[in-house]
Amino acid sequence: MGKYENLKEMQPYVIQLLTNSLRKNRLSHAYLFYGNKGTGKLDCAFLLAQMFLCGQKTNEGHPCGQCINCTRIYSGNHPDVHVVMPDGTSIKTEQMQFLQKEYAYSGMESDKKVFIIKDCDMMTVQAANRMLKTIEEPLPGMLTIFTTNRKSAVLSTIQSRTQQVSFRENSRHQLLNFLTTEGISMHLAKVIVNMTTDLNEALQFGQDPSFADSYAVVLKLYETLETNKMMAFIWLHTEWLTHFGTKDRDKNIFGLSLFSVLLKSILLKKLGYADDLQIEEIANINLMIYRETELFAILDEIQLVQNKIRQNFNIQITLERFMLYLQEV
Repeated sequence: MGKYENLKEMQPYVIQLLTNSLRKNRLSHAYLFYGNKGTGKLDCAFLLAQMFLCGQKTNEGHPCGQCINCTRIYSGNHPDVHVVMPDGTSIKTEQMQFLQKEYAYSGMESDKKVFIIKDCDMMTVQAANRMLKTIEEPLPGMLTIFTTNRKSAVLSTIQSRTQQVSFRENSRHQLLNFLTTEGISMHLAKVIVNMTTDLNEALQFGQDPSFADSYAVVLKLYETLETNKMMAFIWLHTEWLTHFGTKDRDKNIFGLSLFSVLLKSILLKKLGYADDLQIEEIANINLMIYRETELFAILDEIQLVQNKIRQNFNIQITLERFMLYLQEV
């Protein structure tokens, strides 16, 4: 869950809308938060729960972030905040039956309750109809928040009975500021914003202690190609496979994605694009190992290699062939 100021920077319209509604006592009984993956919808749902239940809000309507309600919502264990997520490939009728029962009871610690349904487009038709009946006749003090990456897949009847709030795509500059305020170094934050604009994914990368080590391995690969291409095959066994392993497909695919990000930054630099979010190492490495056309070809090859690994090709053999390819380009 994001902090108030970070979310305000990432989604200023949304935060202002919710704050004004709360201050003017015009909060809707049900919201539909929609937008692309990683735009902070679930974070804002929890923030709204804090704003709704906080007993020490500021004059501007901000949650204090320190009271027992705020801290328990933040840690995910408030008795009056209920979260439903897909169980496998869908949100099932049984999950909605549980919520319906909870709707019938008053809050354990106040007369308020919050219900958050994540990825509501994944409700089965039966589950959605049960939810529809619940929000058609809202009880006082009950707040329901739906989130979705696919608004078009949400039942029109649910859309019509909720206040819809659009979440815009994060800019890389906003994401960079968010990551650095979360304590992630500017050096790594620039790498991350060149990989993803997904807020949650970016934060996950930044908080993963192995991310910096993985990036260091990728840099070492380029340095090896820079100094002696013929050593790349040996380096694969002594460095890459030692770090990413010979069995973990996801880790190897991730490493190749990091390498792709590095090569894309090099390509943009060679093409003359000025970018203040460019990976910092670009200023100090040799850009002349590969021509622009060769970099385009390598980036295509990386996608092919990743697909082979996904399709259960032998990881070690696939990467050995990729190293031979890099030597011959």
